[in-house]
Amino acid sequence: MMSDYFQNQLKKISSGSTAEGLKASKMTMLKLICPPVSDQTTIARYLDHETVKIERLAKKVEAAIARLHDYRTALITAVTGKSDVRGAVQ
Repeated sequence: MMSDYFQNQLKKISSGSTAEGLKASKMTMLKLICPPVSDQTTIARYLDHETVKIERLAKKVEAAIARLHDYRTALITAVTGKSDVRGAVQ
């Protein structure tokens, strides 16, 4: 609906000088372009597959961040003997 084609259709059939509007009776004049159902299905499957890959990567990143936090805490404890040194900077 945000395509130039659709927006041009809206401009052609809208009316009003200050605030353009679209009468319900003119809605049937609008033409939507959509791919065939088989193409939509193919696209949806592809997006589902890619989304699963992204979610797996996000989980790996979250796990890595948690491990880095644990390593940081262990390093601070090993060096200072304290697990929280935020207030120790002078």
